[in-house]
Amino acid sequence: MQQWGVNFWETYSPVVNWITVCTLLFIASIHGLPTKCIDFVLAFPQARLGIDVFMELPIGMDIAEGNPKEYVLKLNCSNNGLKQSNLNWFTLLSKASMKKGRDFTPSQADPCLFIRKYYVLLVYVDDVLLTGKNDDAIQSVIWSLKFGNEDFKLTEEGTVEHYLGVELIKSPDPKNSSFEFRQSYLIKKIVELI
Repeated sequence: MQQWGVNFWETYSPVVNWITVCTLLFIASIHGLPTKCIDFVLAFPQARLGIDVFMELPIGMDIAEGNPKEYVLKLNCSNNGLKQSNLNWFTLLSKASMKKGRDFTPSQADPCLFIRKYYVLLVYVDDVLLTGKNDDAIQSVIWSLKFGNEDFKLTEEGTVEHYLGVELIKSPDPKNSSFEFRQSYLIKKIVELI
């Protein structure tokens, strides 16, 4: 955890390399491996803080009596505005992935890529891709994350059709393992904003 005066301004948290995402999807497509996507709901608050963190009262928060400047709130878990939130969440999810029973090992090539015999777990903040030899084992990993000791709140997005705003289009020919990436959704959103 970051400490004031030591490393407070450091906000490093690993983010998956886009090349790793493309490579994983390419390999899964060529070999016909099932690939599922899960999304952790409100990921940062699921990571408890290991130290005491206090914050000023948010603007507009009323108190019964006294000067609001005299009060602070103690955070029990990470939130989106906390500098340490990304790393805190990543550390929790990494430890959960490597836990006995799941047995994933982080890759030396990409810290967001976790490998287990015949299976791969890829993390981008709160969006996770799982691919491997069979659907049942993938579902077992998802189940263990959802109902394990961590009791993660997550939604199963099913087979991968969209990931990180990119649409994945597979060839309709079962003998052809090619696919393409499209960002038409993001492009439409950008055009609407202009």
